[in-house]
Amino acid sequence: MSNLIAAGVFAATALLLCLHHGWEHDDDDPETSLAKQESCRAVCYFQLSDVGNFRTCNHEMWILLFFALAVMCLLWPG
Repeated sequence: MSNLIAAGVFAATALLLCLHHGWEHDDDDPETSLAKQESCRAVCYFQLSDVGNFRTCNHEMWILLFFALAVMCLLWPG
């Protein structure tokens, strides 16, 4: 049961970070915003170019980390 609660917390955190990311980039200028050029509002401007970018701290990597933790909690025996 505790794994299910932890998975829910991690999944909710990933979702909230994704929504925050979309809200943050929603006001960007379409001409200069890489987020708006590489992605769309439907996925909260989630940029695949930032996935695996370990040189900067970005929302995409944190979202994937919390999503991976949620999946690991669901798959962990116990």
